Amino acid sequence: MKKITAILLAVLLVFSVSACKGKKPAEQTPAISLEEIEKIYETDPNGAAWTMIESMTLDEKIYQLMLVAPEALGDGSVVTEVSDPVRESMTKHPVGGVILFGDNIQNKEQVTKLLQDLQGASKIPLFTAVDEEGGTVSRLSGIEGMGVTAQPSMREIGDGGDAQKAYDVSKTIGNEIQTLGFNVNFAPVADTLVNEENAEIGTRSFGTDAGVVSTMVENAVNGLRDSGVACAVKHFPGQGSAEADTHSGRAESERTYEEMQESDLLPFKAGIGAGADFVMVSHMVNQSITKTDMECTMSTNVMTNILRNTMGFPNIIITDSLSMKAITGYYSPGAAAVTAFEAGADMLLMPENIEEAHAAIKAAIQSGRISEMRINESVSRVLKVKLERGII
Repeated sequence: MKKITAILLAVLLVFSVSACKGKKPAEQTPAISLEEIEKIYETDPNGAAWTMIESMTLDEKIYQLMLVAPEALGDGSVVTEVSDPVRESMTKHPVGGVILFGDNIQNKEQVTKLLQDLQGASKIPLFTAVDEEGGTVSRLSGIEGMGVTAQPSMREIGDGGDAQKAYDVSKTIGNEIQTLGFNVNFAPVADTLVNEENAEIGTRSFGTDAGVVSTMVENAVNGLRDSGVACAVKHFPGQGSAEADTHSGRAESERTYEEMQESDLLPFKAGIGAGADFVMVSHMVNQSITKTDMECTMSTNVMTNILRNTMGFPNIIITDSLSMKAITGYYSPGAAAVTAFEAGADMLLMPENIEEAHAAIKAAIQSGRISEMRINESVSRVLKVKLERGII
């Protein structure tokens, strides 16, 4: 009860909540009581999220859909501390979260203060994310004195066949990054390495056997969740059959949906069953499942029909970075944001230009192309995870 009370007190401090739905700001009555919000949260966390949404402006809701590198909030130069311009930008652009990369990270004291200051500058508490997978993709463990243990590649763990190790490694990573101020780890990789020539996944995958990968992913998700850190299984629906790297351009797969059901999708099913907070969607192109020449991140069939409806994923669908060449080579920032959101994404990772992305989504709402209810549904998922994780 103390934890819930603390969370809800923070909600009251951050939001001025209307007691009546549908009223304009000038007509709002005083905020409802702590006891009333606590009652909503205890019986229906999603209901508490919807109560919070009532007090948010449209601009705030749109920016909650974005998780960005801190450079997007400044002049583009590397951010290692929260300057006054960054702080002012966060007021203007109240994004849902930030992700740090190697250039943002110098030492333990610096990164801890950076994350504290970013949270302090945000009206709505942030997702603070990092890619700390273990193996070759580890932003923190290679820095002396950071306090984050270097971990083996996921391929090594998968080949060892010890599911407990997958759990232990993930829980250790979660515990260690949480002490620095991170509350999201974009891991584990749930791709089955169908094509060993794959240039993007490689040893980041637990292996070539979907059954082994599924077991390891389930345990890795449990480890991260038990550490208190939110996790993201990636890269849906499974990029292990492609050969090219979406960081540098277009990557294609010819796997059929039936083949993917028997293999590639199984680790994602396991991760969802274990309670993954996010599923990150790949920019891979696979016309067998997209039914078009579009990327999975732009596909209604992939995100809404398969992931949301068929597989029943209830939490946050997030795109892979929209600043990758697989997207920037074909879409403007606004077109990428609107198309991905329309297809079923709840959060947009690293839009190439956040103001253009915001303007395009807002224009789509104002024109009736996208309903505000659709925005509210995604924001409710974002806030629900933040509430459940104690971030808010």
